[in-house]
Amino acid sequence: MNNRTIYSSLILWFALSLTACSTITDIVPLPSLALPTLDKHALPVGKDIELANALLDAGKKREAASAYFDASRNYRSPERERLILQAAELAAIIKDSNLTQRYLSPLRYPILSAENRARFRFVQGQLAINDRNYREALRILPQRITNLPTGLAKKILNARMRSAQSSRDRISLVQELVLQEPTLKNDYEVKLNHDRIWNHIQQIPSPSLNTSRKRISHPVLKSWLDLGSIARIVKNTGEISPSIREGLKRWQRNNPKHPGNSKISGILKSAPVAVVTPYLGGVKPTEPTTSNHSLIKQIAVILPLTGKQAIVGKTLLKGIEDAHKQSGSKATLKIYNSTTSSIEGLYTTAVNRGASFVIGPFDKNKISNLSQLTLGTPVLGLNYINNSNNKKLKQFGLLPEDEAVQLAQFAISQGKKRVAILTPNSAWGKRLRDAMRRAVIERGGKVVIMKSYLNSSLNYLADAQNLAFRSNELDAILMAAAPSQAHVLYPALRQEIKQLPIYATSHVFNGVTNPMKDSKLDGLIFTETPWILEMVQRNIKPKSAYPRLHAMGMDAFMVAAGLKNLQGFGRSLNGKSGRIRLSKDGTLHRTLRWAQFRNGVPVPL
Repeated sequence: MNNRTIYSSLILWFALSLTACSTITDIVPLPSLALPTLDKHALPVGKDIELANALLDAGKKREAASAYFDASRNYRSPERERLILQAAELAAIIKDSNLTQRYLSPLRYPILSAENRARFRFVQGQLAINDRNYREALRILPQRITNLPTGLAKKILNARMRSAQSSRDRISLVQELVLQEPTLKNDYEVKLNHDRIWNHIQQIPSPSLNTSRKRISHPVLKSWLDLGSIARIVKNTGEISPSIREGLKRWQRNNPKHPGNSKISGILKSAPVAVVTPYLGGVKPTEPTTSNHSLIKQIAVILPLTGKQAIVGKTLLKGIEDAHKQSGSKATLKIYNSTTSSIEGLYTTAVNRGASFVIGPFDKNKISNLSQLTLGTPVLGLNYINNSNNKKLKQFGLLPEDEAVQLAQFAISQGKKRVAILTPNSAWGKRLRDAMRRAVIERGGKVVIMKSYLNSSLNYLADAQNLAFRSNELDAILMAAAPSQAHVLYPALRQEIKQLPIYATSHVFNGVTNPMKDSKLDGLIFTETPWILEMVQRNIKPKSAYPRLHAMGMDAFMVAAGLKNLQGFGRSLNGKSGRIRLSKDGTLHRTLRWAQFRNGVPVPL
């Protein structure tokens, strides 16, 4: 029986033991299970070991533990540590905590082998279980059991599930069911596990559900909880409001392959109204909101209109003016050139002249200066600074790190946990590389390779070949590149690596279609702004040389007009530059659409 079969049997047993309790109002304790048999994997061979084994087989656990510990003095690492851990595990089984800690005291955890580290944590977890400190047990016990011996892996999974169940904490139980699901071996067992997850989520108290959604980062579990929150609102209100319909559609867009999709029909049936049309792709209209226009009489726009940053300022301004015109807002725009005066003076002037909201500035130093002031009128800075605690200052921009995180999240959601990261050898490339690495690790993935390629090269074949040499260790490649770099790098990668999916940030496309040139990128999946995809689909050539900045300007006006719509957990606005959400620290972040090059043209996914 292999590891996968054993784990599958464990989960199936757990699910079947609770199948009759689909409407439980409290967690039913697990039936009593015998502790797993002490495994003898990797024990050395010798007469002293035979004596200890004989004592164990005779049921004399305390004597056997002493014999294993005494025998450890006759062996070198890692066999010495293995015998000590055997003794400690026996002491934990007989619930002698003092003896267990005495056996463990000679061990130095950092220098233990991977298997012995897992055994050490298992013993400590067993002590926590003995003390009925089940949450501490879940914190200590290993989550990942890849490459561990079958007996040890089974004990760890058994202990984790027992702890989750005994904790009487449905969040912990749901988390464990999600984490152990990859061990299931057939569709029936997986479906049964999904039903169990959903049943428990529906019985989590609302405060606990909302708190858990904020702190949990595991993408599959978080999406389960997000869907559960929507279902809770529908159940409590008895109807599906427009915001809930949008929330369901957004959840489906963000989680196209999540098992929770099978539960959406049940959510709809639980309310007397509403039919939510599943999202089928294509570009959706993303007009600015008008709900708060009446509250804003005048918007001051402070941007660089002369000097080195003039092209940026004028592009942003054109986007703001276009959105203002399209919205039909009665608010007036007052334009100020940020290069002509101090930002403190411009802000004061704008407020004295009746501004009820300020968009800008763009320059980071000017935003930082504003953040030091006591602001009465809210400000939307069009860039990002560090460590601003000014509650009246919000920050918005085309943050490349947002796309880096989105790439990592998408790869992990598709089961692509082992990744290579390719970025240019530049400060910008380093930012993206570090953001991708953090995002992959935080979501339970593994960065196998990180490669910085030359900023300017006519041939990236050597880079591709080096990557291909280890392609069997990879599930996907995450890439950041400018169009000129992508046109050389991507074909080289595809020449050497045929099967691995490659995901890239929006920077691979300049926003203007060129099928002949971009046919080199066919098959590449990348993030892109809704505004650019909308223009591509409508075959409209951008009027601006910087269409993403233009989209950002349009969204800046939308945010100014609808900032209150963003305040509250889980709220977002569908903008031209992406789906926009507001973080607690006052920074705005975007989630872009996904597209793929086909016949040299970006096509929405």
